[in-house]
Amino acid sequence: MVTINLSAAGAKEAAARLREFLAANGVSLKQTHAYEALARTLGYANWNTLQALLSITAAPENEASPEAAKILAALPPKVRAELQDARERMQRARIKPSLEQSLHRAISLATERHHEYATLEHLLLSLTEDQDAASVFLACNVNLEQLRKELTDYIDIKLDRLTTTGQGATKPTTNFQHVVQRAILHNSKAGRAETTGADVLVALFPELESHAVRSLLQHGITRIDAENYVANSRGKPLGDDHSG
Repeated sequence: MVTINLSAAGAKEAAARLREFLAANGVSLKQTHAYEALARTLGYANWNTLQALLSITAAPENEASPEAAKILAALPPKVRAELQDARERMQRARIKPSLEQSLHRAISLATERHHEYATLEHLLLSLTEDQDAASVFLACNVNLEQLRKELTDYIDIKLDRLTTTGQGATKPTTNFQHVVQRAILHNSKAGRAETTGADVLVALFPELESHAVRSLLQHGITRIDAENYVANSRGKPLGDDHSG
């Protein structure tokens, strides 16, 4: 099974990565501000609310950590009710079987090449064979055969540095995990019970520094294109419910 780090600790790691990325680009951000920025980016009022939600969701209601329980008790009744509703939705959320197969396929693409890590490029290549993601590609007039060839060439040539002689299992990169996490979080907030390959494709686009996203853009598909198709296919008005 592919493990996605959807947890309070994972959120802290994501905030640390955000801070490091900004620092590398000359923007200094305090740790507390990075936490708040991440929470707001995911659509939550503040960091405490996000942490409470993830901590509570990670355990049965009567087994939440003392820290999470303390945060929850301090929140207004309306916010507590919203958290409980979100918790129940997240517990019901699941990955569509075809997406689970796609995630396993992405890991296999890396494993068969003896790559230590499965990257966003392995993930995108696998999504070209995912039934839900493929419908987005086709709707956006992407030449799937050409995209697969380009991604395969990139993986075989540019990612050969990931080849290892070790015997350990291939692991998804942190970016890989965060893309799937982003898709699941977005769907749980939107009240959807199932995350598909199309959702993961949309969740790829914030990874602007990756070759995977550059490939998508070069093939003429944008995040808005993908979001609109996914929303329309679910019977939603175009432009509705596109928070990241």
